[in-house]
Amino acid sequence: MPAERGTRGFHDRLAVVFDFDDTLAPATVPWLLGRLGIDDPVRWEHAHLQPYVDDDWDKLLAHGPLLRRAASERGIVLTRAIAEEAGRSLPVFDGVEAALPALRELGRTVSGGAMVDLYVLSSGFVEIMGASRAAKYFDALWGSALDWDDQDRLVGVKRAIIHSEKARYLLALAKGLDLKGADEPEDVHVEKPIDEWHVPLDQMIYVGDGLSDLDAFKLIHENGGIALGVDHSGSGEWPAADHMFASARVDNLAPADFREGQELYRSLVLAVECVSKRVALRRLASERQGARRDADPAAVS
Repeated sequence: MPAERGTRGFHDRLAVVFDFDDTLAPATVPWLLGRLGIDDPVRWEHAHLQPYVDDDWDKLLAHGPLLRRAASERGIVLTRAIAEEAGRSLPVFDGVEAALPALRELGRTVSGGAMVDLYVLSSGFVEIMGASRAAKYFDALWGSALDWDDQDRLVGVKRAIIHSEKARYLLALAKGLDLKGADEPEDVHVEKPIDEWHVPLDQMIYVGDGLSDLDAFKLIHENGGIALGVDHSGSGEWPAADHMFASARVDNLAPADFREGQELYRSLVLAVECVSKRVALRRLASERQGARRDADPAAVS
C-alpha cells in the first residue's frame, strides 16, 4: 500500500535470514569428508585446499576436485545420494528445531499477524543443507550447488555464493526479485519503489557466524535491520572479531546455543520482537490511512 504522506509504507512481513555452516549446524564440507572416512576432515580440507588456493582457484570452486579426490582415494564414487545422506545425518546446534517455529509464531503474534519468513542464505552446498533436519523449517534455502552427471556422480561446483554475493541476495530478496537460476539475482540494483518491495531491509534480521557474513552484516546494519553473530568456537574468542569494521558490527554476539533461556535464543527473541513491533507500528499508520480513505476518499491522495 502506498505510504501516506509523512509516514513510511506498510509491508505486512518480516524476514529472518540465517547463514547455515557454523551458524545452525557444523560446517557441511568437513561433515561430508568425515562421512567419506576422513578422520580429521578439517585438517584434511585445509591441507589439501591450499594447493588450489596457491594456484588461484576460488575456494568454493576448488571443493569440486577436492571432494572427488577425497572419495576416489577411498574407493568411493561420490554421488548425490551420499551428499544427501550426509545432510540427513548432520546434527544441528542445540535448540535449533524448537527455536525456529517459536520465532515464527512470536513474530506473528507481536506484529499483529504479519508473515514471518525464515530463510537460509549460505555458501554451503544446498544438497547437504536441503537434506538436513533443519531444512523443513525454512521457506527457502539458497546456497552454493554441486554439479552431477546423468548418473548423479559429482562433476564439480556449478554455483558458488561467495561472501560478497550474500549482500546481493539479501537485496534481491528484499525487492522480491527472482533468486533462481544462473547469475541470479540479476538487476539487483534496479530502482524499484519501496512500496513494491517484498520486505524492507529494516524489517529483516540476519544471523551469521563470521567472515563470510561481513557484507551481509554491513547491508543490514546500514539499512536499519538487525544483525546477530553466532560464536561456534566455544572459546569465547570470536574468529571474525579481528576482521570486523564499524558498519559490519553485529547487535549482539552469542554462543551457538539456540535453547530457550540461552543468550542466543534471547537475542533472537528480542530481535524478532523489535522488528515485529516496528511492523505493528507501521500497521497503525496504514489502518489510519485506510479509515480516512473510507471516510473521505478525496482526503487521501
